[in-house]
Amino acid sequence: MTKQVKQWIDFAQTDIASAKKLNEDKSLTQTAAFHCQQAVEKMFKAVLEYHQEHIKKIHNLEILYKQCSEKQTIEIDETTLKEINEVYIDSRYPSDVGLIPSGKPSTETIEKFIDFVEDLQEKIKKIFK
Repeated sequence: MTKQVKQWIDFAQTDIASAKKLNEDKSLTQTAAFHCQQAVEKMFKAVLEYHQEHIKKIHNLEILYKQCSEKQTIEIDETTLKEINEVYIDSRYPSDVGLIPSGKPSTETIEKFIDFVEDLQEKIKKIFK
């Protein structure tokens, strides 16, 4: 594993830890959701770095997943990926109702996101072994 791949993984781990901590406070679920999105983005970019692919300066998880899938099979729940993907764009605009179509995410939604992220993390760790 290269230094850059390790850095992407380490940064993703920090986002996962942040999401877990923030989810302890119901008023911070929007920020927890954002950290879940960031963790997924960084893990996908670690995979791309591992395969020595050009890493686009984008935040769209669906595009990054598609790019990763061209190099590496990673089976994930694409419905949850789409939900998490919506977090990044909406979090930049305070006039929106919330981070996901149903509004501010619940702690249960964040727990689902965290489960997704941790599952993805385990699958990606296996790629690097």
